[in-house]
Amino acid sequence: MMAANRFDQRLVILFVGGLLLILSINFTTLHHSKKLAQTAALQVPLQQAQDYLQQYATQHQQLPCADGNGDGYSDVMKQHCQYRLGWLPERTLKKPGLRDEYGEKFWYAVADDAQHLLSINGQAVASAVLLSAGPALDTQATRRDALADPINTVLQPELFLEGINAQPPWQQFSSLGSLHSNDQLLWITPTAWQTSL
Repeated sequence: MMAANRFDQRLVILFVGGLLLILSINFTTLHHSKKLAQTAALQVPLQQAQDYLQQYATQHQQLPCADGNGDGYSDVMKQHCQYRLGWLPERTLKKPGLRDEYGEKFWYAVADDAQHLLSINGQAVASAVLLSAGPALDTQATRRDALADPINTVLQPELFLEGINAQPPWQQFSSLGSLHSNDQLLWITPTAWQTSL
């Protein structure tokens, strides 16, 4: 009788353990599928923004400067970009309202010139970088308050971007995701837009 109870207890423990294992696998699969779906959805507006930038470069024979004050226009001072990192100048591109799937503006960085390219994952390859910040992480809880004052928000990329992407002088960027970074980015190489001229 006692052996039968032990057998029953072991059977219940085995059943509960198996059930927990199945639930864990399903949750992990669902989490990864959701993350992949989010990544794919973000790439569509990023790709559109990249196309708009290349169209602008073809027409104007240069990439626009970043929007450093939140008005949607490229900020230029004495024929030089006033900001290396800011928001995508959507009004300069004649594409107001361009947003990621979270309703956020795209971030944008532009190189000073062809001799000083932006680095992606340690390699100097980009004339410009487009970034989608994604939803706020726990460390960025004050993002909504900052959006009430767009001028100060542009000067605080750490409320939106993570890791090296948020650190001055905004010469180096990372496309490698992690648990502490949900930035998505695309970049434009010099040959990508200069060959279309």
